[in-house]
Amino acid sequence: MNIWHVTNREFTSLLLWRTSENSFRIIQDGWYAPVLTNSPYTLIDKMYAELFSQYPDQLIYWPVRIHDYSLKTENKNYVELKIKNSISPSLIAGVDSSGKKMWAYGGYLFVSEDLKNEMIALGDTNLSFEEGFSHFCQ
Repeated sequence: MNIWHVTNREFTSLLLWRTSENSFRIIQDGWYAPVLTNSPYTLIDKMYAELFSQYPDQLIYWPVRIHDYSLKTENKNYVELKIKNSISPSLIAGVDSSGKKMWAYGGYLFVSEDLKNEMIALGDTNLSFEEGFSHFCQ
């Protein structure tokens, strides 16, 4: 099994609330990490959009805006991923992880070894990859 949970090297406390299909507002301060996840959304920095756009059979994505009403700013550096394949701790052992694949679990992003290597090649050192569900309580 070569399935990796994509997360940030450093924790961010940033929490968002959806205000429309392509718009969010900040409800808890934190830093803009490369991956922003919560059960209703999976957002990733636009630097990965071209990479993920190569797999329309596995996901759809669209640009989003994040509004910070306290600072009166708008961030347009993210895309939202709607991943078609899902995964869970009970199913992970039987999943074919060959090739470039991605899965979702409650807003969290999982990728195959090949896709992980492509993400690493883009040079963002703020990402972290954890094998399977190793950092989830089971």
